Amino acid sequence: MSDSDRWRRVELLFHAALDGPPGQRAAYLKEACAGDDSLLREVQSLLGYEGQRDSLLEVPAWANLTGGEPPPSAVLAPGDKLGYYTIVKTLGAGGMGQVYQARDERLARDVALKLLHPALAADPAYMARFRREARLLALLNHPNIAALYAYEIHGDTVTLVLEFVQGRCLAEYLGRSEPDEAEVFRLALQIASALEAAHARGIVHRDLKPGNIMVLPEVKVKLLDFGLARRDLSDLDETRTRSGLSLRTTEGAILGSIPYMAPEQAEGRTATARSDIFSLGVVLYEMLSGRQAFRRETALRSLTALIREEPPPLDSLRPGLTPGLSAFVAACLSKAPQQRPQTMTEVVETLHRLQRWRHEVPYPRIIPGPPHRKPWWPWLLALLLVAGAGGFYLSNRHGPVAAFSAYPGIETAPAVSPDGATVAFAWNGGGDSRFHIYLQPSAGGGPRRLTQRPESETNPVWSPDGKRLAFDQSESGISIAEVTGAARALVSGYSSELHPAWSPDGSSLYFTTEQNGQPAIWRVSAQGGTPELVLEQAGYRVRFSPDGRFLYYLKSRQAGQLWRRPAAGGPAELVHPDIRNPNFVVLNGGLLLLDATSDPSAPPHSAQLCLFRLDTRAMEFLPVPEAPAVLRDGISLSPDGRSLFYSKGGDLVRSALPARALPLQSGK
Repeated sequence: MSDSDRWRRVELLFHAALDGPPGQRAAYLKEACAGDDSLLREVQSLLGYEGQRDSLLEVPAWANLTGGEPPPSAVLAPGDKLGYYTIVKTLGAGGMGQVYQARDERLARDVALKLLHPALAADPAYMARFRREARLLALLNHPNIAALYAYEIHGDTVTLVLEFVQGRCLAEYLGRSEPDEAEVFRLALQIASALEAAHARGIVHRDLKPGNIMVLPEVKVKLLDFGLARRDLSDLDETRTRSGLSLRTTEGAILGSIPYMAPEQAEGRTATARSDIFSLGVVLYEMLSGRQAFRRETALRSLTALIREEPPPLDSLRPGLTPGLSAFVAACLSKAPQQRPQTMTEVVETLHRLQRWRHEVPYPRIIPGPPHRKPWWPWLLALLLVAGAGGFYLSNRHGPVAAFSAYPGIETAPAVSPDGATVAFAWNGGGDSRFHIYLQPSAGGGPRRLTQRPESETNPVWSPDGKRLAFDQSESGISIAEVTGAARALVSGYSSELHPAWSPDGSSLYFTTEQNGQPAIWRVSAQGGTPELVLEQAGYRVRFSPDGRFLYYLKSRQAGQLWRRPAAGGPAELVHPDIRNPNFVVLNGGLLLLDATSDPSAPPHSAQLCLFRLDTRAMEFLPVPEAPAVLRDGISLSPDGRSLFYSKGGDLVRSALPARALPLQSGK
C-alpha cells in the first residue's frame, strides 16, 4: 500500500469511527484494521486527539489506567509536604502527571516538581521514559534550558526537581502582543541556541511548541519539557505497556504536538534534529505572522496540512520583513528533511546573519540572462554598499580571506569552472525557499540562476569542457544543464543525494547509492540511458583522479575511511583511515585535499585542512582560518590552485592558498 493509499485508509477509518457510537468504536476498529496494529494505533491517536488543542498525548496516559479521574493520591494541595518540599500551587498537568511550584526548605528556593502519576510509576515502561527525561536533562547545561536539580523518589511518588521559571509561555506571550522583528530575532536566537546545545549532545527535543517555551520578564527564553526527547535511537523497537500504549519511537507511532510536529513525525517516522528545525520554523512563522501555519478545524485536517500543504509566504502576510527572512523560514518548513537547513548550528548562523541585514540595503535582483549580457559593475556597487552597511568586505584578492557572496539565505556547495572564470553554487535565497543552482563570475558580479525548473537543486559539478553542469535534483536524481540553462533529467527515482562525478572524458557520470543496504557505484551515459552497476559494496561520494586512472570513494556517508581502486578494475586500496569530513578533492601528482589530523586519536575539533601525499603518506596542513568548518558544506579549488572556495556560515568565502602548496590542478 502506498503512503497516499494508507493515508486515505486512515482518513476513512477515522471518520467512520467518529460517526459511530463511542462505545462501539474499539470493536469496529479492531475488525476494520484486520490485525494491522500500526494502522489501528494511527486511527486511535487521531481519535484520542480529536477535540483537543495541542498534543496527541494531551489525553493523560494515566487516564487509560484509572478510568479517567486522578485518584486522590495524584493531587497535592498548597501546604502539602513532599520530603523537603512544600507545595505552593499547581502549575499544570501533563500526560504523565502533575507539575507544581514548591519551596525547597533546605535551600530556601522555589522549584518546579514534576510528579509521575502513581498509576504510571508502577509501569516499567513509563518509569523508563521518566528516567530517560531525567538523564537527558542532566546532560544539558545551557542558560536557555530549564535546569534539572534532582531525580527523587518519595515513597510511591517519583519526582523530577526542576528549575522554577517565573514567566509566561510563548503562546500566552504572543497572545498579548505581536512582537516586532527585533524581538523575534532575540527570542528565536535563544530558542535555536538551546536546541543547538541539545543537538550537540545528540538530543532531539521532538515536541517544540510555544507551550514548551517560557519567556521571562527580561525577554529571556527557557526551553521546557524534554519528555519526548530522544538521544539513543538504537532501540527503536516496540515496547508495550500495561495500558496498551507504545512509548518508544516506532514506525507508525505519532509522537509530538499538532500542529508543530514535522511531517515525518506526523507520518509516524523517526524524528531527527531536522524535525526540530521544522518545529522551530513553525514557531518562527507564528511569531512573525500571528497565525499558526498548519492549524485547521480538526486534528485530521491539521495533520493533512502538515504533510501536504504549504502556508502562505510570510512576506505576503507581513510586508517589509528583512530580505531573506521569509525564504529562510520557508526553508525550515520544507516537507523533505533534506531540503531544510541541515543543522541547528546552520540555523543559528543564518539568524545572526539575517539579524545583521535588518535595515540594510536589500540584496540585488537575480540576473535573468547569461552574465556577459549584463554589465557587472552595478552588482559590484550594490554589494559594496551592503558591505559598507553591514561590515562585509567583498573581494580582497590580495588578502588571505575574502567574502565571495553574502546574500540572505544559504549559499553552499561551490564548484569552480575548469577555466576558473565562474563559480557554480546552490542558493535558497533567490525568492524561492528551495535550493537552485546559480552561476557567478569569479572576478566579481552578481548571481544568475542556471535553470528555471521548480525542483530543488544542489551539489553542482562541472563537465571537463566547462560547457555543462550536473547536479542533484530534488534529492532523488541527477540532471544535466548547459551553461546557457537548457536542462534535462538524467536519472531519477532515488531516495537520497547522489553526488555525481564526471568521467575525465565527459562521456558519463558516476554516482553512489545503496543496493540491498550496501553502497554501490553506478555509471550512466551523459546522453542518458539505464545506469550500469560498476562496483558493489563500494562507498559514497565517488571522485576520479585527474588522469582518470583511479576512483576514490568513502566507506561511510559521513566520512571515515577513504579508498581508491583502479578505474579499469583491480583490488581496492585504503588511502586514509580517518578523514573527518566527506568533502575531499583529488589533485594531480598523487595529492589530495582533505580534512584530517596526523593523530587518529585527536578530537574532532582538531581537524585541519591539509594536503595528503599518497607516496609518503605525509600531511601538510594549510593555513585556512577555521579549517574544521571549511569542508562541511563543500569546497572547490581554482584551476591555478591559488584560491579555495568554501561555504562558511551560509556565505561563500574565497581563501588564498600559499604558493608553496601548488601546482594543485584538481580533478573533476
